[in-house]
Amino acid sequence: MTRYFLFKGDQIWIRRTEAGIEALFDAAPGEPVEPVCAGCAVAHAAEAPVAGAELIGLRALFDLVPAETFAQAGLARQLLHWRLTHRFCGTCGKPLVRHTAERAMHCPACDTCDYPRINPVVITLVTRGNQILLAHKASGLFPFWSIIAGFVEAGETLEAPCAALLKSWLANGAVEEVSEDGGGR
Repeated sequence: MTRYFLFKGDQIWIRRTEAGIEALFDAAPGEPVEPVCAGCAVAHAAEAPVAGAELIGLRALFDLVPAETFAQAGLARQLLHWRLTHRFCGTCGKPLVRHTAERAMHCPACDTCDYPRINPVVITLVTRGNQILLAHKASGLFPFWSIIAGFVEAGETLEAPCAALLKSWLANGAVEEVSEDGGGR
């Protein structure tokens, strides 16, 4: 049985229950429907799929569900956005159809295929002696620390996103000294 991540615009439908956060629903989805993984798909839903459902931003979901569910929801949002924004051929303007064998939109008129966009990301490890720099979201509910990462824009070097992020943090006093046991000083 397929369960669905359901989005309205950039927000995902969830329901808070005694057992936790429900982010996958059995409800009949709207169009388009795009497979995400085995037993899981994504669709648009203008109305709440079940009583008590609410809309939240995808980033807010990070602190509420397991990492695997969050990753699947992120992929689901990207695929839904791709399907909603690739309805017509960029070459000839004719309607696109879902490719039968690949994750692609196909133009039967001119045989063009459009694939989901790939966003290049760079991640870097900042060190000083035997210390590393870790960062976390200041407003996050969980103390999730990671090394520095950023999206690479067209024409940018691989170092530029991380350098800009570090420069911003240093200028705003967001980087602090951290002891070996993880405490700030």
